Amino acid sequence: MKRYGCYISLLLIAILLIFSGFKLSQYIKLKKTNLFNSYFKLQSLSLKEKLSIEIYRKKESTINIAISIANNDDLLKRITNNDIPKKYFKSLIEKLKTSKLYKNIWIRIINKDGVYLYGSSNKSKKYPRKISIAKEAKSSINIDRFDLSFKTIVPIFKNSIFLGDIELISRFNSISEKLQKEGIGSVVIALKSNAKQLTKPFSKKHLGKYYVANINAPKQLINYLKMHNIKNYLQNTHKVEDNYLIVSYPLKNSASKVVGYYIMFQKLNNIQNKE
Repeated sequence: MKRYGCYISLLLIAILLIFSGFKLSQYIKLKKTNLFNSYFKLQSLSLKEKLSIEIYRKKESTINIAISIANNDDLLKRITNNDIPKKYFKSLIEKLKTSKLYKNIWIRIINKDGVYLYGSSNKSKKYPRKISIAKEAKSSINIDRFDLSFKTIVPIFKNSIFLGDIELISRFNSISEKLQKEGIGSVVIALKSNAKQLTKPFSKKHLGKYYVANINAPKQLINYLKMHNIKNYLQNTHKVEDNYLIVSYPLKNSASKVVGYYIMFQKLNNIQNKE
């Protein structure tokens, strides 16, 4: 009986050790999962902050260019006389094109009556529109019939008299190009709810019913989103799959309404090599 009792004790100890080992294994696995999730959450926040800084820089630099143009005395005279030659900004635009930051910039001049006096793009509107007197320069993400882009508006005054606005339209291409050099792929999309508004899309790229705004979006990433259903990447802040950290950043207009998403792809081995 003593030997039988000894066997029972040993069996109970063995079962307890197995159970404890199983629990320990589960605990370690849970800890690893939590560490994994925390690590990539921090990485996704880092990418979002990086993009946020680039967007801020783009807006500020474009505002500075617009203010510089708006303070040109010759331009003020021409706006007053409603006379701006078609090639007036040609040299400036050519100079801006040498900087990748403003390669695809458009300049528009609108007088106080809402009439477009100048448009560096043939796509610029020539008909009157409503115009409100803005007291300060502003730059925001905007969607119109041509693109999802940055729209900068700077009021033009002469001796405190409002003459009109200068509009600068710039795009996401320079940002995505800069991030690409850091090993971060980009696909910038406009929500499909804006598809009808985009009647003359600048990039001519689409992902199903979604418009792709950056002309340098890698084809393999567009196909990846198409194959895995892009909707799965719009609401989730980040995903880790297929050796990618995929981060989605909502793009909001001046009314804080989401009009699109900037989706970033970074290979996991690139992240680990930087550590």
